[in-house]
Amino acid sequence: MKTKWYLLGLTIIPWISIPFMDKHSIKRFLPVSILMGILLIGESLVARKKVWWWIYKKPHPKIMGETPLILGPYIVGSMWMLRFGFGNILRYSILNLFVHFIFVYVLMDWFKSIGYWSLVRLKKYQLLLLFIIEAIILYVTQLIFELIKKSNLNHSHQNVDKSKL
Repeated sequence: MKTKWYLLGLTIIPWISIPFMDKHSIKRFLPVSILMGILLIGESLVARKKVWWWIYKKPHPKIMGETPLILGPYIVGSMWMLRFGFGNILRYSILNLFVHFIFVYVLMDWFKSIGYWSLVRLKKYQLLLLFIIEAIILYVTQLIFELIKKSNLNHSHQNVDKSKL
């Protein structure tokens, strides 16, 4: 029962930080963060099949064990990572590496100690590498979204300019 409270807190507590983020950043970074959360659900299905890790406690029997981490720290954390690092790849990389290093080498031990999650066929450095790949995908996806948005904005301005003729 205690672990379920931890999982609930893990899901809800990150969202408490959202009011401290400006509305423009929320609107800008939330779609890609949610998209990456969906990608992580797919990754979790692969991880379960390949037994990369094992999740001992679930919030509910019909909910994946990774769900609290995806809905809480991952989605909200992704928005903050993009908020503080997007546009400066060095800062983004250092911030991500630091956070993911803490997750893999500190939080994973705590997760194991509370009987929530442990690695099985994946080593810690491999999990860190997986997180780095996810961070790259997050950044590139946001970059693509920005380019599409800019292209659509330029296209709509061209249409407005033509209508003035």
